[in-house]
Amino acid sequence: MVATNINEYLVANGIKKTWLAERLDVPISTLSSILSGRVQMKAEMFIRICQILGVAPETFADGRG
Repeated sequence: MVATNINEYLVANGIKKTWLAERLDVPISTLSSILSGRVQMKAEMFIRICQILGVAPETFADGRG
């Protein structure tokens, strides 16, 4: 699952969800809901996350995060 791979990437790289939420300009509660799978991640959000983190989308889609 993409959200799980993003979460693992954040933890492995010491990136806080609050930092990412600020860069995305969304409340931390929104980001947490997306990354927990409670809310479906839209393609636009996925691309923005990848851009902010500086990684290719395939990194998370293939589970290589």
